[in-house]
Amino acid sequence: APSKIVSSTSSTPLETGVAKALTTTFKAVIDHNSGENVITSPLSIYVSLGMVAEGVVGDTLKELQNSFGFTEGSVIDPKILQSISELATSQSTDFTVKMDSSLFTNKKTPVNKSFAAVIKDKYHGHIESCDFADPKTVSLINKRIEDGTEGLVKKGVDKIAASAMSVLVNTLYFRGVWEEPFSKDDTYPDDFLKADGSKVKVDFMVKRGAHAGTKETGKYSYLALSYQSEKIKFVIEMARDGKLDTSSHNTVLEVATKVPKEELNVAIPKFKAVFKCDMAPVLKSMGVQKVFQPSKDFAKLSDAPMCIDSILQTACIQVDEEGTEASMFAVQVVEGE
Repeated sequence: APSKIVSSTSSTPLETGVAKALTTTFKAVIDHNSGENVITSPLSIYVSLGMVAEGVVGDTLKELQNSFGFTEGSVIDPKILQSISELATSQSTDFTVKMDSSLFTNKKTPVNKSFAAVIKDKYHGHIESCDFADPKTVSLINKRIEDGTEGLVKKGVDKIAASAMSVLVNTLYFRGVWEEPFSKDDTYPDDFLKADGSKVKVDFMVKRGAHAGTKETGKYSYLALSYQSEKIKFVIEMARDGKLDTSSHNTVLEVATKVPKEELNVAIPKFKAVFKCDMAPVLKSMGVQKVFQPSKDFAKLSDAPMCIDSILQTACIQVDEEGTEASMFAVQVVEGE
């Protein structure tokens, strides 16, 4: 049945404002890509726009605050960055979480040192001044994306305009091993019901006597599978009537953190998918308009009038008998007037 699959941390629930912003972003991406199989990371977009918010003032900042809940002082919720940092620096062999941020600047139009310092110190970002007219710069950015996604993405960027003032890159990578791995011998082909009512043959992974959390509501069924680390759960939200119109982050978090496990037979699809999304129209539908209009509101980033020319996100996920591997990256290109 049609479903949404999400990995949810079970250690510390997101603050209400942040969870709302991530859910709103997720819904906006779904609505803009109606009828498609969507893979996205609202967290990656949240952090990417947070970096932009560090460099803007005035009405442009207010729009970002209204849409993402950024604050005047710290901009992005420090607890989010702290949680990511703790996961990324943990020595666990059970799972891997990596987030990397980079700022590539044009040698001809350097950004303000104070903004570069925020990206470096607060976001632990990589800063590099480049010649955007040199084709090697694209290779340099792609190498950063490839390293940040553990090789899942080989060529993230095709080209960068020589006139670009800066390029902001955020990558997110996750790898988790099932607490109870599936046996490849039990995987079998069967019909998968799509949202439009048609069926396709896919491989289903089967685990008899699995221990998982489940919950039923009026419209949805939920299934939570554990990775070897209990800090992270794999939650599937399934629509009973085949129409996944809305999503409840509160229920997803409840299933991940509070619902006890029970013994049951589990069958889920084995799959690999890639999804690319132009985030500009998505963000505009959320009320974020002014970052795409040239102005002097980017005063903390540079003295010259500028705007964001494009925001692109690419995400991929692979679910198999051993576990889950996923990566996504967001690229923001800042142009001058």
